[in-house]
Amino acid sequence: MAAPAPGGDDRVFCDIAAGHAPATIVRRWPQALAIVPLDPVTPGHLLVVPYGHVTDAGAVPLLSALTIAGRQDTLFSDDAVELIHLPSRGLPRSVNNIAWQSPIAAFTEEKGIVDESSTRTAITETHATE
Repeated sequence: MAAPAPGGDDRVFCDIAAGHAPATIVRRWPQALAIVPLDPVTPGHLLVVPYGHVTDAGAVPLLSALTIAGRQDTLFSDDAVELIHLPSRGLPRSVNNIAWQSPIAAFTEEKGIVDESSTRTAITETHATE
């Protein structure tokens, strides 16, 4: 039987990322890895786990978007990142909605990077009022 992971139960993902706890790893990126959860909700359910310790997922809302996009270079301009946080008020779901829609807007505008204009388009689409 394996020894308890060094970080304890509250840091199981850190232990997995560090290689101190077992996991079924299906993909590795420079910033994170994808694992199969112990009790997947649906077939193909994966968790993206960053290599560094994250105390609040809202603190690094763009990590999943960057990782899944396979980008090691800059995907979001600095002004786009700042703009994402204003209308979202830092709420993780709102940040993620804008962060996911922004690259789609950039792609449709044939841009190689998400800039302020693409982010404004995403904000309009995700925060439309009826």
